[in-house]
Amino acid sequence: MNTAEPASPTGYKDAHIIPAALLLIIGIAVLLRFAALGDGPPGVYQDEAYNGLDALALGAGAAPSLYFAANNGREPLYIYMAALSVGALGPTALALRLPAALLGALTVPAAYALGRAWFDRRVGLLAAAVLAVTFWHVHLSHVAFRAVALPLFTALALTAGAHGLRTGRRWALVAAGVAYGLSLYTYLPARFTPLALLLIGLAACIWHRAALRARGRAIALMALAAALTLAPLAVATLQDPDLVLGRTGQVALWNPDIHGGDLPGALLRSLAAALGMFALQGDTIARHNLPGRPVFDPLLALVWVVGVVMLLRQCRRNLAAAAAVLWIGALLLPTALAEDAPHFLRAVGVLPVAALPAAVALARAPRLLAVGVLALALGLTTYDYFGRYLPAPETALAFDHAATALAAEVNQAGRAIVDWRLWDRYPSVRFLTARHDNLAVYDDRAPGAAPAVADAPVLLAAWPYEPQARLTQFLPTPALVAVRVGPEAVYDPDAAPFHLYVAYDATPLPPGWADAEVIFADGMALAKVETGGLRDTLQITLYWQARQQPHAAYTAFIHGGGAQDAPPGTWAYPTDQWRPGDVVAQRVAGGPQDALEVGLYDPATGARLPIVDSRWPVHDNAAQIALAH
Repeated sequence: MNTAEPASPTGYKDAHIIPAALLLIIGIAVLLRFAALGDGPPGVYQDEAYNGLDALALGAGAAPSLYFAANNGREPLYIYMAALSVGALGPTALALRLPAALLGALTVPAAYALGRAWFDRRVGLLAAAVLAVTFWHVHLSHVAFRAVALPLFTALALTAGAHGLRTGRRWALVAAGVAYGLSLYTYLPARFTPLALLLIGLAACIWHRAALRARGRAIALMALAAALTLAPLAVATLQDPDLVLGRTGQVALWNPDIHGGDLPGALLRSLAAALGMFALQGDTIARHNLPGRPVFDPLLALVWVVGVVMLLRQCRRNLAAAAAVLWIGALLLPTALAEDAPHFLRAVGVLPVAALPAAVALARAPRLLAVGVLALALGLTTYDYFGRYLPAPETALAFDHAATALAAEVNQAGRAIVDWRLWDRYPSVRFLTARHDNLAVYDDRAPGAAPAVADAPVLLAAWPYEPQARLTQFLPTPALVAVRVGPEAVYDPDAAPFHLYVAYDATPLPPGWADAEVIFADGMALAKVETGGLRDTLQITLYWQARQQPHAAYTAFIHGGGAQDAPPGTWAYPTDQWRPGDVVAQRVAGGPQDALEVGLYDPATGARLPIVDSRWPVHDNAAQIALAH
């Protein structure tokens, strides 16, 4: 930015502590970004999964691409990094997110280099510290979104550019151009960086014209290196502009479906929301943020606002100050001009430059005060992210945790059959089970592809909202079946949650497996009762059997140590859909007790199902079953 090393507002009397402090900051950043990486957030969202599927395809020999078509089109840099980690570690959440943590951790020292190149060492150190403890960037480093790559490459480009312009070193100028060109291979908001550079250039023309004129050749060299780096993507864009540019029109504020006939009002509201995200209210989408949490905690937000004012006052005499303000303003436009502002993915281009105002303000503060502000920010980010955000049910829903749970069940099964609805609608299931070698997908729209009836243990994962006979026909006959309803999922943040799947663990039933202990009317029987665990925390398993096709969806009542009424096969597999001969396990928890009162009733009428025969005493059509301990 300047021809000589800029003067520090505080001097270099503390320069000797900067290397140690920087190592400490990088260590904290690494811990925050790698802690709980595979499990937090819980689940793998579809945007992550599509990156993983393309990474798997590349590893399997698919033709390289400069722009990946699925999921509205995606830039390639993150996908190629994921191909390396997934190839080495397999299709797991950890492997998919490892590049994000690495990119995020590297951005922290890059923020130091940027602050030092634009201002001085102390500002650089404080910028790295601010970014290291910023909740927004910590979360970006935990998810396999390609957005996390943009801050690193813009930081490298801006740092190398400033160094090259100040020293005239060609390697720095070429590196700046290459890093800037690569930034366009990361994420959509990079397309707004030419506007930021143009505004910075205009500021230089107005206030630093002589210095700008003297660096014309250096700027041309950077531009040439950037153009050569960007050329392949430019060619791909010319060949298929709808693929590369189509996503912008879907979310732009000028889309009538988004502004609702009030474009000026929508624009003003969106701009205000974007500007307020640093201190007032942040992204409300649980997939991007602890809903509503601003970028900075209240104290650091106040420091940031003070820093912005300081930079604005320096704009005329200090091009770096003007550049920081203009960059932040220009890179807020991707969220300000689109729906759902503030949207932390679309606004990601402001990082790490957005750390500079706070760093500039803290550089003027007493050292203990600056350390205290940053320590408080570290504590709040750690608590908010690991104590509030990751455990929140809304976070699990936002990251399709139910689909990840399904994939885990499938991977634990030797053989599995999955309903096409689950397979097609949830790419995380396809990614996480990619190496399962005995997995069939049943699509009843193409019955010719039906799997064979199982003759060995099998896991069946079905869509719960269709007649289960579509898929239970492929279970062993007869079978011992344990039925589990999967966790809740959502299609849309505003929609009601629903249970994603029902899982059937089915094992061929040996002949004469058990004689019925209680025989009910309508072909229902209680074959056996088992207990396990400690007496105070009994685990009770009741094995129900349909000896013929039942005519009603019965509910079991199990009284003793607490009343429990529930359908024996869960609500997803009612008794009137059971196959004759199958035994269905129902597991319940019990307290300290020696006996159970067990029976069945029709919830439509409340009438208990008559007991025809029982080896246990019967009272009011309820078997009195003694428990073995």
